This record gives sequence, C-alpha cells and structure tokens, in this order.
Amino acid sequence: MINPREGHCLAAVGSTFIYAIGSRLYNTSKTCEVYSIENNCWREKPELNRNRYLSTAVTIQQRYIYVFGGYEPSVTDIERLDTVNVDQPAFWELIKVWSSSLEADIKYWFGACPISQSDILIFGGKKDGASSQSSYIFDTQQNQITKTGNLPNKDTFY
Repeated sequence: MINPREGHCLAAVGSTFIYAIGSRLYNTSKTCEVYSIENNCWREKPELNRNRYLSTAVTIQQRYIYVFGGYEPSVTDIERLDTVNVDQPAFWELIKVWSSSLEADIKYWFGACPISQSDILIFGGKKDGASSQSSYIFDTQQNQITKTGNLPNKDTFY
C-alpha cells in the first residue's frame, strides 16, 4: 500500500482490482488506492468527500463501489465511485439519503452485501457502543433506504 491504514475497508472489482478505502490514521481517512493484481502495484485514486474509518464497502455490477457509514460521517452520507467510466475523471459521488431509523440504529462496523444488480443489504453494526439488530435495503437506482426487519438477536453481527 502507498498509505498506512487502520480501520479501512476493502472492495474488490472483478478478480483484478482491490480498493483500500479510508483509514483511522492521521491524514489518510479520505484516501483511496487500488491494487492491480495483474501488475502487482498500487495506485492512488480520488479522495473521498468524507473521512471514513470503520466503514463498509460494497461493489455492484463489477463497476460501482459504495461506501457506507464509518465513525465520522453521518450513516446516510453514502459515497459511490464509478470504476469503469473513462469518459470523465474519476471522483467519489456523495449521495445523501434520508432515513431517521437508520440514523438511530447503526453507524459503523455493519455488514453489507449486494442482493441484486441494484440493491444492497445492510445489517447489524454498532452505534454509540451498542450492537444493532436492524437490517435495511439500499436501492442504488432510487437512492432510498428501507428498513426490512431485525436479525434474530442484536449480537448476531457486528
């Protein structure tokens, strides 16, 4: 890696690239870099809009990386990087969504995974040191978050 990291998240794009995103270490919380497995080298990528550590990253359609939550930003400040669009310079798009229940339930250390070409399941996590048993779906086409229910118990995942 180019920058030292702690508390960062990782996202794979296909079987050729691994993105290291954010960190809790000084001056690296907005940084992003990508590792090329084929070329065995790291390259810096555009900075994020928000400081991110203890965040969660998910790749959709082998193209878009979404970064959720973390210790500093609002959990409803989501960022997206288009890793394929070569027609314009790469940048992290800030997506602001509104969900009072998500704001109340979780902030960091939660799980997320794609469940379709456009939906991401968000589950578990922590806020203010307490575990959450909530789960949500983020619709990447509508930029909306919907609460889906609860995990069997609040210590199921964090």
